[in-house]
Amino acid sequence: AVSKKSKAVELDPLAQAAANKSAEAADELLLSEVDVDGQFPKAEWKDTVAVQCVTAPAKSVLWLGWYVRWLIKFDIMGEEYGPAEREYLTRKAMHVSESRWALLSKEKRDELMAKELWVPEAFEQFQAETWKGGAGAKNNKKRK
Repeated sequence: AVSKKSKAVELDPLAQAAANKSAEAADELLLSEVDVDGQFPKAEWKDTVAVQCVTAPAKSVLWLGWYVRWLIKFDIMGEEYGPAEREYLTRKAMHVSESRWALLSKEKRDELMAKELWVPEAFEQFQAETWKGGAGAKNNKKRK
């Protein structure tokens, strides 16, 4: 008998707990660094659903091009990461959006980048030191 349960991907409970803890810790770090006072940016015309629907195909093509470039450059050719790629991987490991990353001071971003958090082992050590026993990003690929 086939179950009619949801076909959603279920994460390993340990992995899900680690991801939640990492996201919560990243939020705490950002909130401790940035005084947001509960304010949100004012909505603009480009944020409307109609504009998003019209621009979605172009954004999808741009993303696909970016992803193919990433695969060729780093996975196939084995090139080293540049500063922008290291920053992207650091943000991704910390579960921080680009806009929230931009809210951090330049000094704080430089400090985090100096710790080489895009390397899974360095990120796990950072979690253990900073967040007292964080489980780490075990699914990240090891990079040069």
